[in-house]
Amino acid sequence: MNTKDLLHLGVPLGEPMRRATNFISQFVLGGRDKTRIGDEVKAVLTKPSAFRADPLRGEFARALLAAPPLPRAEPVKYRQWGEGLESESVMQMEKACLLPVSVAGALMPDAHVGYGLPIGGVLATENAVIPYAVGVQIACRMKMSVLDIRLDDLDRRQDNCLTGGLFQTKRPSP
Repeated sequence: MNTKDLLHLGVPLGEPMRRATNFISQFVLGGRDKTRIGDEVKAVLTKPSAFRADPLRGEFARALLAAPPLPRAEPVKYRQWGEGLESESVMQMEKACLLPVSVAGALMPDAHVGYGLPIGGVLATENAVIPYAVGVQIACRMKMSVLDIRLDDLDRRQDNCLTGGLFQTKRPSP
């Protein structure tokens, strides 16, 4: 079994790939049945936590558990407004929608290439903030703001947030 075979099974590059290769070497050198290698690798890939303490498979399993999540096989859905957009900006949006933290996206009619996400692109993520996906164009007038507001306050006052009421400041009366 070679690296290409392991990639096809879903072994991520880097430390998990090195540990998988070590596991296979030890498996074969230990006199075990070579025809079982694929099934053994699949078993560890399917449930690495079950093999964490295993003397033969443990390093491979722990490397899988510590590895960053893999990109999605298919991008999450996003809505595109406008036609004839720059192909590079559409490609950037597609790549962003492959991120494991992506939930949804949108691409505006004025979209053009940005650093990580196209300018005019919007990406909803789960439990993540991506600095290169937050207004990095001069004059974009978009920015990330950190608010000292509890999440449940935003949920309770969602209508007020959407109209800007939560973020408006009151001027003192004359």
